[in-house]
Amino acid sequence: MTSEGQSENSCPLCDFDDRNVIIADDDYVFAIISENPINPYHVLVVPKEHYESFNRLPDFLASHLFLLAKRLSAAVRQASQAHAITHLSDDGVSWGGFDLVPHYKLHIIPRFKGDGTPIVWHRQSNLGSLARTQFADAVRSALQRQARKE
Repeated sequence: MTSEGQSENSCPLCDFDDRNVIIADDDYVFAIISENPINPYHVLVVPKEHYESFNRLPDFLASHLFLLAKRLSAAVRQASQAHAITHLSDDGVSWGGFDLVPHYKLHIIPRFKGDGTPIVWHRQSNLGSLARTQFADAVRSALQRQARKE
């Protein structure tokens, strides 16, 4: 069993073994070339233990994963000659049909001018200081509740 109760056999990333596409591997995480890439050289950085959301990762694992991603991002940029890199995190989004595999992963996606993969932000108009202050207060309160639980 894995940490969130899913059996390894039901998650393709928990039992991943295609050594040909693994580009980094240690005791805690591995990185692979995506099977269904957004662009060539698209990399997934995956914890070996099953977690569905980022906020469930132990602190040491989150740090370790992002430090590896930092090195991999530079290597992907160099290998692909990308104009930019997009980092996307699949954080428990399987409930909305966004995530095909409900196992946390960080995507490192090389971007090229004219690659046909725009990231379209449907922004709200300027919220104003009052609304932003209300959101800030709510997030600060959530942080305080988390601190009390720790």
